[in-house]
Amino acid sequence: MTIMLIIGALWKIIDLARAPHDRVLRTLVTCLLLLAIGQILSFPGPNSAVDALTGVGVGKVTFNAVFMSGLSALILFFVSSTPGTTAHYRR
Repeated sequence: MTIMLIIGALWKIIDLARAPHDRVLRTLVTCLLLLAIGQILSFPGPNSAVDALTGVGVGKVTFNAVFMSGLSALILFFVSSTPGTTAHYRR
């Protein structure tokens, strides 16, 4: 899953380089990057490294915050890509 998220993020970053003003694509890239980082932080090695640098439990809190931010970006992507809802979304 982590590899698929990284490949998807790289693929969409290339698309974003071609269309830098596309807000929906920017939201999708943000979503994929946050979810990929969250997946990486879920592994014991990176999680322990964050705990070693900060304090016990901070790695898990960081994982949860990054992963939930990625899911929120995914919801924003679906809301902003639905036709007719962009006017309400901008408010």
